[in-house]
Amino acid sequence: MDIEYRLQSAAGGYRWVETYGKVVTRDKNGRAERFAMTHRDITEKKLSDLEADKQRRLLGFINHAQNLFVAQKDLQLACEQIFPELIDLAESEYGFIGKVHYEDDNPCLHIYAISDVSWSEETKKQYELFKQGKLRFTNLNNLFGHVITSNSPVIANAPRKHLASKGTPQGHPVLHRFLGLPIKQFGKAVGVIGLANKAEDYSQNDVNFLTPLTDTLANLFRAVEVEQARYEAEQRLEYLASTDALTGLMNRRAYFNRIQSLTDSEQANLCICIIDIDNFKKLNDTYGHPAGDSVLKEVARVLEHSVRSSDMVARLGGEEFGLILDSGEEQQCSQILDDIMASIRAISIETEKGRIDTTSISVGATLVCRSTQSATTFFDLAMKEADDALYEAKRQGKDRYFWHHQMDTDSPESNQQVAAVTH
Repeated sequence: MDIEYRLQSAAGGYRWVETYGKVVTRDKNGRAERFAMTHRDITEKKLSDLEADKQRRLLGFINHAQNLFVAQKDLQLACEQIFPELIDLAESEYGFIGKVHYEDDNPCLHIYAISDVSWSEETKKQYELFKQGKLRFTNLNNLFGHVITSNSPVIANAPRKHLASKGTPQGHPVLHRFLGLPIKQFGKAVGVIGLANKAEDYSQNDVNFLTPLTDTLANLFRAVEVEQARYEAEQRLEYLASTDALTGLMNRRAYFNRIQSLTDSEQANLCICIIDIDNFKKLNDTYGHPAGDSVLKEVARVLEHSVRSSDMVARLGGEEFGLILDSGEEQQCSQILDDIMASIRAISIETEKGRIDTTSISVGATLVCRSTQSATTFFDLAMKEADDALYEAKRQGKDRYFWHHQMDTDSPESNQQVAAVTH
């Protein structure tokens, strides 16, 4: 028999002992009569073996954390996934991982992983905020805040006696011991690992042991920040490439791309319109280009606020706009166009050369069905029909919308329809 176990010494510490026992003599029935046993203090060897095992576990943990951060590209999700293993590795009861954010130049701690130690309705709400990625600690006048403000580890094996301790909220689990580790970038704390209630006192050895982890998290935090900055830059470039700078509407390129994507979908019925501001050159010549820009922006505002979320509006260039209504019903689309035209007639802009209050638009509209045409045919034909209808609206006196199908009939009913869309 060979066993290893730990004993508390008289001095209060712990020693590891190996005991080896062997039966020396047995009776005639084979039962043991005499034993020989030896005891050996193996504390140094055992601690060395345990330390080597912990180092192997730490290395594996760091590799696991790196892989998760690279795969997830989501700081909170990655922190949550490594957190249980961290608590186990640190031999602690509970803890958190937080990153320093600034709100109005004031530091706060955004929590990316935390033990669920809810003890009241209020703390349950806080934990729910954490699950939503919204938990922040703004008060840093406490033990974990001291890690940030002092920019150094905090070891508190008697928390109530620590100068930075402010106690714990009523009902909070008893805090026997606390270890706070700064996560540093360029020598400054950008995050914190907080650990609590190890069975033995925290020590500098714990700080040294976990330093490779905090260094790794600092690099991973930085990598996530760089990735986020790259993503935001790409989004910004995409926005600039697809947005008209003056009006903020979708530009011609983005509009045509969106139409093409619609033609490749199962969308069945659409109304495609081309809109042109009436007498825009004269307006520019009379009031100046700044006034013309103001009119363009006001028309864009009316269009954007008059359509539904399923519709699309864009500035195609100059004084021309594109409009797609997600409907195949002429009556419904006519009502939307009526409202748009009425709102544009109500535009009034004060300029240095007088007030502009005669803005109007002409619209060419066509109803199209995707199901019977190829994508290219659908797109080209729809835009041509809308453009032809716009030309006819201009020819008939402007300040009106014209449906493409009205161009193919001279019946009295058709004339009545034309009159109905002339305002």
